[in-house]
Amino acid sequence: MGCSQEIEILPWGEERYIYLRDANKKFPDNYISGKLLILYDDLLQMLTERMPLKYRLSIIIPELLLAIESEAHCAPVLPRSTLHHGLRQILELCNYNQRKNDADDIFSQSLISESNGEVLQLLMKELASQIQHSYSHKPFFNEQISEYYLKLANQYFSDLLEDGFTEKLPQYWKNIALRDLKYEDHKNRLEYLIHLGKEKLKKFAPVFYQKD
Repeated sequence: MGCSQEIEILPWGEERYIYLRDANKKFPDNYISGKLLILYDDLLQMLTERMPLKYRLSIIIPELLLAIESEAHCAPVLPRSTLHHGLRQILELCNYNQRKNDADDIFSQSLISESNGEVLQLLMKELASQIQHSYSHKPFFNEQISEYYLKLANQYFSDLLEDGFTEKLPQYWKNIALRDLKYEDHKNRLEYLIHLGKEKLKKFAPVFYQKD
């Protein structure tokens, strides 16, 4: 049975960590303090047990985090780079056969692709052009706002291509923008920018991003 808990990805130090959202906990204090990260060999064992073809990785990852949480000595988080490395290793060992028609397996498809960087670069080039075309003449708009929009879009679509899931837009805005710039003032434009990016992503990476 799949897990309905929501996945979060937040930076801490030089790494980005994946964990299950809990309204009663604050990251990183209530997740990492006093505990060790799971050993890599133990992570590989958990992945091996959860990767039959009948599963989707969007189900496996929350279940994996719950399994780690059940280990009393382990912090219930995963460094994203460690998770990616483990998944690549298991996919190679198991000769995992990806189903290209499965729109929910963006994560697994991206792990064995070498073109994510090229796709993201093409996408960001078009979004930068769109931002300038749509907003450069507006009185509220300036170079700093343009930079924030592009940073948000870059991080959002990087996460989508790498992980198959993303944070909420307000969290991205909080991570990159100055505190005096309210998300609500930019909400509609940012939501449209992400919508536009998803439409363009279908053209650049139809294998990774397919309509349900």
